[in-house]
Amino acid sequence: MAEEFLEGFEIAIQVPEQFWDRESESDDPTSEYVDSVKVDASELGFSTNEILHETRETGWGAGIPTLILIFSGLTALFFSAKKIEENLDSWIRLARRFTSAFRKLSDRGRVYLSDAAAVTLALSRILTEIPEIKHLEMVAVHKFPIAAGGWYEDKGTQFRVNPGRSYLFVIKINRERVYVICIKSTGEVEVWYSFSVDDWLEFHGVR
Repeated sequence: MAEEFLEGFEIAIQVPEQFWDRESESDDPTSEYVDSVKVDASELGFSTNEILHETRETGWGAGIPTLILIFSGLTALFFSAKKIEENLDSWIRLARRFTSAFRKLSDRGRVYLSDAAAVTLALSRILTEIPEIKHLEMVAVHKFPIAAGGWYEDKGTQFRVNPGRSYLFVIKINRERVYVICIKSTGEVEVWYSFSVDDWLEFHGVR
């Protein structure tokens, strides 16, 4: 049975120094920067007013001001693996929009994805291989936060303070193909492997 998605749909962006508000006490991003990021994120199908945000410091050592985008409207969709399967059409529509929005947000700073956002990026790639998805089963969901090394303070595993992690997803598509995917929260795919569960010719290496 798959683990639940526990973090909701969130995207963290480490703010480049030229966009820090030097008049704030903690170098928060400028309001212009926040507004422009929300415009890019609205490609996911939300108005900028529906996208919540907060600023945290992430990273080890001297923290980097980081803008956290919170899509509360998507939290219910990812509350559990069962919810995803029951709302497959909505998830597919979101995934088809995600690649473009992710690319634009990556131009704003280093981007990190929560578990729900990362699996949506993975689905967007699956859709390039299997355009018609009628059934999806989340077989496994695991996350591996990166611990601080050396003398750096360990900030724990919560995404909003330590967004660096790797995810492992096992996803069964259309009851016939299984994907084993390892993806970093930065969006970099480390492992991408799929195999058929209903084709004995493929199993025996005939094709």
